[in-house]
Amino acid sequence: MLRFTLFGIPVSIHWMFWLIAVLFGSSFIDNGNPRRFVIWILVWFLSFMIHEFGHAFAFRKFGGRPSVHLYGMGGYATAPGRFTRQQSIFISAAGPVVEIITGVLCLLVLLSLPSPDPLFGFFLQLMAMICIFWGILNLAPILPLDGGHILESVMHNSPKKVALISTVTGIAIAIAFAVLLGMYFAAAFFGYLAFRNWQRWQGVPQNPNQHW
Repeated sequence: MLRFTLFGIPVSIHWMFWLIAVLFGSSFIDNGNPRRFVIWILVWFLSFMIHEFGHAFAFRKFGGRPSVHLYGMGGYATAPGRFTRQQSIFISAAGPVVEIITGVLCLLVLLSLPSPDPLFGFFLQLMAMICIFWGILNLAPILPLDGGHILESVMHNSPKKVALISTVTGIAIAIAFAVLLGMYFAAAFFGYLAFRNWQRWQGVPQNPNQHW
């Protein structure tokens, strides 16, 4: 477990986080592109850090003492304490919004360069693609994704409905990834989220303070 502090915020990174990054980027090794593989690992790390620090700074804005954790399933930011509905919505939205803005900026820089260095262009392209795609997808109404937390804040008196919506949405996205895109790992991930929300619908307790 790698541990350090950045901007006064504790960060922990489990070794499984790097393993998943290697598995996703293995095609660059197979194609004989070691430098592109290194860039992939860097982009993977930066995209998660940008997202989670968006949450962490939002937590701190409202008096929380956040920490960031990266592990096999991705990452999350958490902070003890209670926050108002408006604060919770802001915290939940901060991660994907910051990530999407970062992706858009990378895309604008890429388009503004007449003939960028191939590796730098590859870096900007990957950053734009991952940050925009994951930022938008994270707004889907599925707990514990950010869209699910926003839905939970809006429908704070209806936890059963939130769990049901999360379950149905997770199943729909899992089927879309598997059938339309052939992305079976992503399909399994959303299937797992759907299962967790089905458990939540049945009353199995979950961690309410994690923001993915």
